[in-house]
Amino acid sequence: MGAELRTPVVSVRTGVNDGYLSADGTIDLRVFKLDLATYAIEQGAYAGQKHDRRYVAQVSFGW
Repeated sequence: MGAELRTPVVSVRTGVNDGYLSADGTIDLRVFKLDLATYAIEQGAYAGQKHDRRYVAQVSFGW
């Protein structure tokens, strides 16, 4: 479940995945695009024991 705020150049998204906050942002300048995201996954023997925060990025060039 989540929400998105969008403008012609910048998009920001946030939500909840498995009870942990996830967030994403995009900057789109036609020939250059940057996507950044963070999310958490469960680790351990039972739910809620330990979470592992992940970060990802993608850079695109093109027309």
